[in-house]
Amino acid sequence: MKDEEKIVELLSFYRHDWLNDLQLLMGYASMGKMDKVRDKIEAAIEAAKMERRISNLNMSKTALWVISFNWYHSNFRLTFSVFKDYGNLSMFDESIHKQAVEFVQVLERCSDEMEMYEGTFLIQPFNEERTEVILSFQGKFSEEESLRSALDTPDLENVIVEKEEEEIMTCSMSWICDSK
Repeated sequence: MKDEEKIVELLSFYRHDWLNDLQLLMGYASMGKMDKVRDKIEAAIEAAKMERRISNLNMSKTALWVISFNWYHSNFRLTFSVFKDYGNLSMFDESIHKQAVEFVQVLERCSDEMEMYEGTFLIQPFNEERTEVILSFQGKFSEEESLRSALDTPDLENVIVEKEEEEIMTCSMSWICDSK
C-alpha cells in the first residue's frame, strides 16, 4: 500500500471513531444525560493528551502502531498511557516497533479468535535518566508451554509470561530507554 493510501485509510478509521463519539455525545445530550456528556468529553481530552505525548516522543513507527492498533486487530484491544513528556526516544523507535509487532503476531497465533485480549502500552519513568516501555496483554491463550515456546525467540527479549488464574495469562515485554 502506498503511503498516501495508508494515510487516507488511517484518516478514515480516525474519522469513523470520532463520528461515533460525536453521535454518543448527541444521544446523551438529547436525553439530558449531561454527566455522560461531560465524562465522554473528558475521556476524549485525555485520549488526545496521550496521543500528543506519544507523538512527541519522536517514535513515529511505534506511535502510529499504538494509536492505530485497535483498527487492525479484531480480538485484541490496546490502551496506552504516557505518564509525562520524556523527550526524544527516536533511537529506540525501530527496535521497539519491530519487537512489538512480532510479539503481537506470536500472541495472535496462540490466541482464540473468539476470545478478547486486553492490552496496555505504558511509557513510564524507570529512574531519573531512564524510561520504561511496557507492552502487555492478558487473556486465555493456548497451552502455557506452547505460548512460552513461541515467545522464546532471539528477536523477543525481556518477555514475561505469568499465569493469573485458570486459563488467564499475562504476557509482557519491556524495554528500558535512556531518556537523556
